[in-house]
Amino acid sequence: MILRAIGYQKDSEIVAFRQNCWNLKCRNPGIDVDYLIAALKLTGLEAEVIPIDYPAPKAVEMIANGSADLTVHAIIQNVERLEKVDFTVPINYLVYGYMIMEIDEFQIKDFILSSLHPEMLLLLLMGLLIKRHTLANSFFMISWFWFCFFFTLHFESAMTSAFTLSSRRGYDFINLDGLLDAVEKKGWHILVHEEIGWNPMAFCKHFYNQCNRLENALKKAVHVPRSWNPDNHLTSKSVLFVGLHEHLVPTDVIILNREKRLLFIKDSSLQPSHLSFALNKNLSKDILEKLNRGLETIQGSYANFAARYANPFTPYVRSVHSSGEFYALGLLYLWPLFRLCLIFIGLSIGALLIEVIQKRIHYKKFKL
Repeated sequence: MILRAIGYQKDSEIVAFRQNCWNLKCRNPGIDVDYLIAALKLTGLEAEVIPIDYPAPKAVEMIANGSADLTVHAIIQNVERLEKVDFTVPINYLVYGYMIMEIDEFQIKDFILSSLHPEMLLLLLMGLLIKRHTLANSFFMISWFWFCFFFTLHFESAMTSAFTLSSRRGYDFINLDGLLDAVEKKGWHILVHEEIGWNPMAFCKHFYNQCNRLENALKKAVHVPRSWNPDNHLTSKSVLFVGLHEHLVPTDVIILNREKRLLFIKDSSLQPSHLSFALNKNLSKDILEKLNRGLETIQGSYANFAARYANPFTPYVRSVHSSGEFYALGLLYLWPLFRLCLIFIGLSIGALLIEVIQKRIHYKKFKL
C-alpha cells in the first residue's frame, strides 16, 4: 500500500518542494520530509505526495474524509484535530511568543512619564494658591512638593528597575501580561496570522482578568495573510503572535533579522504544542504503530536533520546591570526633575530676598 501524503508546498525549511520537483525523491525536500522519508525506510512503508499546496487545516479535512492518508510534514496536534485524525509521536515542538522590532527607547522614560499624574499638578497649584503665605513661601511649598515627588520616584524606580525596566534598547515585555499592558497603556497593537492553526485565546489564564483583556485586545487586532512578510511590514509598537519550531530558538529572545532589527520573544509561560504527522483514522493500526516505531528509532536526531538546512537563530544579548548601575540609571533620567526642584528653591530664595529688601525699604520710608 502506498500512502498518499499532502501538505504545504513550501514552509520555510520544514517543507521545501519546488514546482518542478514535488515528490519524496527531490533533493533537499525539507526537514520534516527528510525525517518522514527516514522513518518510512526504517518501517518498509511507501508514500507519494499529492502535488497540491494544502494549508494545515485543509490537509486535516482531506485526511479526515479519506482523500489522503497522512501529512508530509508535522502539524500542530490539538483536541479539535484529534477528533478527526490520528497523530504519530511528536517529532518537534512549537514554542510561542511575540515578534517585534527592537526598541531604542529607555523603558524608564515611560515609567517616569506615567508617574506624572494630575494629582501632582494639583499639589503644585495649591502651593501658589495659599494666600496666607508670601510668594517666597509659595515657591518653597512647590519646591517641597516637587522634591517629595522626585525623592519617591527615584527610589521607586531604583527598586523596580531590576524587575520591569531596562536601561538598554531591546524589548518592552516578555509575557502575555506585559503585552497586554503595552497594548492598553503604551499604544501597541496586535497582529495575528491567518491560518496559523492555533488560537491566542487558548493561552490566557482566567485569573487577574487576563482572558477578558486579551479578548478585548484581539478585537482590535489586525489579521494578516500567511504570505505577509514581517521583514518589510512590521512596524514599531506592533507585535505579531507567532510560533517557531523549538530547534530554532536556543534562548528566550533571539534575533530573527539583524538588518531589520526583528526579535522573537519566547513566552516561557505558554505551553509548547506537539508537532506530529497526521494520519487517517481508517488506516490500519499496524501502519500507525510501524510509523511510530520508525520515528522513535530516530527520535532525538531532529536537530541533525535540521542542521542540513538552517542553523538556530542568534541569541539576543542584553547586559544585566548591577544595583549600582540601576542607581546611576535612576539619577541619569531623574536629574531633570531634580534640577527643576533646585530652580524652584532658587526662585523661592530669590523671592525671599526681594521681599526682605522691599520690607527694609518700606521700613526705612515708614521710619522717616
